[in-house]
Amino acid sequence: MHPTYTDLRASAPNPSTIARNDPANLADSFAPFRQSLAIDDPNLDVGWCLLPAGEGVSDDVPQHELLVVLDGKIDIEGKEGGARLRAGSSLIVPKGGSFRWSVADQAKLVFM
Repeated sequence: MHPTYTDLRASAPNPSTIARNDPANLADSFAPFRQSLAIDDPNLDVGWCLLPAGEGVSDDVPQHELLVVLDGKIDIEGKEGGARLRAGSSLIVPKGGSFRWSVADQAKLVFM
């Protein structure tokens, strides 16, 4: 059973502790910076993405994904257009979607 409420902002790691992990999906440049919550549901992935300054590409997103920017700014460019997301902004990436991203400083996002 899932908790009824998790404060993702309060429980997100500190951006100074950006850690690279060993992702299963090497086509997703977000993957090395993802930190998932321990949830006992194979159909749900929730966590944080702590991106350092830089850019990358995420190809063929395996499921619909909601991204919410907690801190910083991120530029996203997909085949439907582009957006500059700031703290409080959100974006849904459809299953199978691909996008380019760039971060000037660093950004903290929640994904689901």
